[in-house]
Amino acid sequence: MKGRDDPSFSRSFRHWLALQESVLNRVADYFENVGELTAENSLEPKRWVDGYAQLWSGLIGDVGDWLEREADTSLRPTAEWIARARASISRGQRTASVGFEVPLEAFGQDDNGVKEITLVSDGFSRGGDQVAIALNDRFRFVPEQVTRDRRRSELKFFNLPLLQKGIYSGMVCAEETDLPVALVELQVV
Repeated sequence: MKGRDDPSFSRSFRHWLALQESVLNRVADYFENVGELTAENSLEPKRWVDGYAQLWSGLIGDVGDWLEREADTSLRPTAEWIARARASISRGQRTASVGFEVPLEAFGQDDNGVKEITLVSDGFSRGGDQVAIALNDRFRFVPEQVTRDRRRSELKFFNLPLLQKGIYSGMVCAEETDLPVALVELQVV
């Protein structure tokens, strides 16, 4: 049995807490999605099932990452650096929002890291096509700056053109470090 003085105990405990945080964030996002579907009086089974499937897919991935950390094996590339978020909209829908949390690792070391990150993106494209949704005229971050204590932001889309069905994805970066911090996908169904 590991004692409190064992360095691996604190590392394992931190990993366990990170798993709990991730699980709680995923469940909260799922309930937020359910609330939105309920408010819209949505009767589309696909949207309900997609949200449920995304919840379980994310939870399984989080547990797998936790097990790999505990086994001291390498994680999939950029797992802890990039948050992933997705929202589904109907074709012709003009507004949408996608919430995400900037990973704590994006701020660097506690004492030497940046205190505030400004979120930026070049835009969103579909399957490598040219940018279909550009910043300022189609989306903005609320809030645009995040801190260690307030890492949650929301990407708000507005005045969307009639988009083709598919997945539009874009990378969100920290302006200060030019490092990617989130991958956001907007699925048009």
